[in-house]
Amino acid sequence: MTLESYKPDPWRWPALALWLAFFALGVWPQMSFELLRQAGYVYTQNAVINSYNFITWSLTGFFGYFVYHRCIEGGLPPIEALGKSIQLGVLAFVAFIDLPVEHIPDIRHPTDRALILGTVGLKLIVWAYLYSLLFRYYWKRNPQVVARALPWLALLPPARNEARNGAPETPDAAADRASADPAANHSAD
Repeated sequence: MTLESYKPDPWRWPALALWLAFFALGVWPQMSFELLRQAGYVYTQNAVINSYNFITWSLTGFFGYFVYHRCIEGGLPPIEALGKSIQLGVLAFVAFIDLPVEHIPDIRHPTDRALILGTVGLKLIVWAYLYSLLFRYYWKRNPQVVARALPWLALLPPARNEARNGAPETPDAAADRASADPAANHSAD
């Protein structure tokens, strides 16, 4: 990055702090929902939304939307950006889903308790990964951080992936690609 291309962005750190507030709400959505409802003196019968799942779904959707647009900004084709946003959206759902941590002392069977605790640990690891992804994006101010976050489960044929990645294409793959493209067959005549 040259000095001429550097543009200070005063909103990147406040945006990261806002993401931290969103992620803090998403760690335990049921407790956050009840705390916000009590802080606002909203009674259940007067509430427009009576489910804490609203926090989970809205944070998941917003994170997927954010990832999609950062991937487009990073130069990925729209179908790959959509796939990446779905992939990271599923991880966001895992990070923001509510788990019954308040009932762990009531679980008598050790295997069930270990399963719940392992799931809570997985949730916190995914939560930390996603927040570190956002931190790296805002630190470097580079959408490629998000675009290269996870290996993309490709919808493209392997030959096209190899050609795009710079790997040599096999003769069979080149013949398959040439036979699949009708414009190439007519130009040879």
